[in-house]
Amino acid sequence: MNAFITNANYHFILKQATNAFYGAQNTNDEGVKNALRFSCIDKAQAIFEELEVEQGQLIGKIFHIHSEEELEAFGAKLQEFLIPFPLVTDATIKKLFPKVKKTEAPYPV
Repeated sequence: MNAFITNANYHFILKQATNAFYGAQNTNDEGVKNALRFSCIDKAQAIFEELEVEQGQLIGKIFHIHSEEELEAFGAKLQEFLIPFPLVTDATIKKLFPKVKKTEAPYPV
């Protein structure tokens, strides 16, 4: 499975997983817990136009988070599928800011 999660998507999915976990901690009714978990899964999957089966299953693991350790492990698993930020070079900066005479990358490339 290829990287398919942007940084913003990662934080949204993790927020939904956190909502599902802590929301389930605050109720005793299993029906309410399950409804909350499914709602969070649906919200997390809705941010993507299309998901492969494996990608949907990865997000669906929100349903099985029952401890803070499992929540942290889920976040770590999501990080494996993050799309890396593009590399910013001096040429890119000069193209973005053509009127600025002295430009350089904020860090060594």
